[in-house]
Amino acid sequence: MHNKRLAVILGVAAFVLPLIIYSLTLCRTVGFVDAGELCVVSRTLGIAHPTGYPLYTLLGRLFSLIPFGSVVVRTNFMSAFFAALSTFILFITISRILASEGADPTRSRLLAFFCASSFAFSTTIWNQAVVTEVYSLTTFLISVLIFLTFSDDQRAPLLFAYTLGLALSNHMSALLVGIPCGIYILAVRKETLKKLPLMIVLFFLGLSIYAYLPIRAHENPVMNWGNPSTLERFIWHVSGKQYRVWMFSSELQVLKVHLVQCGRLALDQFTPFLLWL
Repeated sequence: MHNKRLAVILGVAAFVLPLIIYSLTLCRTVGFVDAGELCVVSRTLGIAHPTGYPLYTLLGRLFSLIPFGSVVVRTNFMSAFFAALSTFILFITISRILASEGADPTRSRLLAFFCASSFAFSTTIWNQAVVTEVYSLTTFLISVLIFLTFSDDQRAPLLFAYTLGLALSNHMSALLVGIPCGIYILAVRKETLKKLPLMIVLFFLGLSIYAYLPIRAHENPVMNWGNPSTLERFIWHVSGKQYRVWMFSSELQVLKVHLVQCGRLALDQFTPFLLWL
């Protein structure tokens, strides 16, 4: 009974505590870079810059209808909500992994809460949790993918495939987690191979939300980036073709600078103490 009560208390705290702190530090106006565009797109059901972010747009529309604050505060709060939800999913995932290894229930839950809290208040997560951006939603979907990867539920592989499709309809970076996790599921759970055809169907079902782009583009919304109303323009848009010059095109010396920056970012996120842990 004590362990169950502790699990409930820590689970609720893993979601509520970050949400409260994110809300208190929420940006009260339009943030930098894409914030204004994504706010307008969400409110008016428009077309965002490549790759379009249809899932974010539709969810952003729902959050823009919440009856408090300005529209941008509502879409900022959407980021806070999904970042807090990611923390909760991470807490559950770590707790289950430690439990499967035979760890002491109380210690494993306390450790899971510590890890989840460290994640919630790391520099980048907190930074993205208080402004209108697609990354908090991406983080949530990736956390769900990781949770499903280590779940013993027979339906987990099917849900994984569908969630991966949804995640890619928000941001392509989900592939960096989706591919290795998918390979792990197929390698460890041999029975999953029998479900592979259905998994493929569910993956494309999740991905089908991209149909929003040409459908909505035909209606000439206020924000109609690239007008992906034809097949050619649609492919150009969802492939992010205009941004390909930024990928794998730097000289070796520039790559070294970026690697150093990655190390500095890691220190900024968790401090040397937490990195050592």
